[in-house]
Amino acid sequence: MQDLKDVNLNMLTALKMLLDERNVSAAAVKLNTSQPTMSRNLSQLREYFNDPLLVRSGKEFVLTEKAKEVQRKVDALLGDIRSLFATEFTPTTHSKEFIIAAPDYVVNYVLCDVLSFLFTVNNRITFSIIPWDSAAKRDLIAGKVHLSLSMDNRFPGYMHRRIIDQDDLVFVCRAQHPILKHSPVTLEHFLDYPHISIKTGGGWYDVVDHPLKELGLQRVIKLNLYSYEAAFSVAARTDLLAVVPRHVARNDLMASKLVCMPLPIDLPKLEISAWWHEIHHNDPAHKWLRETVFPKICTHPKQLGICGLLKAERPVIQ
Repeated sequence: MQDLKDVNLNMLTALKMLLDERNVSAAAVKLNTSQPTMSRNLSQLREYFNDPLLVRSGKEFVLTEKAKEVQRKVDALLGDIRSLFATEFTPTTHSKEFIIAAPDYVVNYVLCDVLSFLFTVNNRITFSIIPWDSAAKRDLIAGKVHLSLSMDNRFPGYMHRRIIDQDDLVFVCRAQHPILKHSPVTLEHFLDYPHISIKTGGGWYDVVDHPLKELGLQRVIKLNLYSYEAAFSVAARTDLLAVVPRHVARNDLMASKLVCMPLPIDLPKLEISAWWHEIHHNDPAHKWLRETVFPKICTHPKQLGICGLLKAERPVIQ
C-alpha cells in the first residue's frame, strides 16, 4: 500500500486529465504543459498504482480495470477538494442540507412560501425545518441548526443576527369571553383570567412576565405550549388568554376566529430576527442562503410587523 506522505497530491489533476483524455498529448494540452512532462506524470502514476492505467488498443489507448475504478473515485475526490476552497455556492452543482428552526406560524405562513421556489429537482439542496423550541435553541447555539427565525433575543455574543422587523404584543380570546364585557380592559381584568404560555424558543418571560414581576404582579399560567396554532385552538374553546405578536394574530387562520385586543400594559417593541452561529457566517452556502431568502422574508406580507407595514403603506414619491 502506497504511503500517503510519499504521494505527490499535485498529480491528481494530471491523473484525472489522463484518464479523461486517454491520450498523453491531449492531456498535456488541457493542462497547458509539455508532452514529456505529462509522460513523466503517467510513469509516476503507474508506479503509484502498480498498474499501467492506459494501454494501447489498436490506434487508441484504453483504460485498465484499475484505471476505471480510479476514475470514478478521483472525480468525487476532486469535487470534494474543490468544495473545501469554494468561495461561491451554486445550488445546481453543490449538495447541501439546511436545517432551519422556526415557530409554527412562520413555517406555515412564511418560510415554506419563501423557500418554495427552491423545492425543485434542478438543484441539489434539501431543507429540514424543525419547531422552534428550547431544544432547537440549544442546537442553534451549538451550531447544529443553520438558521432560526425568532423573537427571542437571549443569545451568546458569538451569534449573528439580522433584525427583520418589529411588532407589538396583543392578547387573543374567544368572542364570548367574559373579559370583553369590560371597556376598557384593564391590567387587573387581564390578570384575573388564566393564560396560555407559548414557549417559542424562550417564551414571553422577558417581554411580558418580567415587567409584571417588577410591578409585583404575575399571570396565572394554566397551559404551556410550543405552538401558536395549538394555543389558538385552545383559546377558542376555553377562557384562557394567549399573548402573541400582532402580525401573528392578524394573519393566522386559526387566530381569525378569535378577538384580538391590545395589552393593558406598555411594553417595548418586539424585534423579529434571524439568528445563526459564527461557524456558518462565512460559509459560501450559508451566505447564499441568507442573500437568497432574507429579502423574501423581509417583504413577505404575513411576516410584516410595524416597520414593514409602514413601508408597505407609505406612498411612493415619483
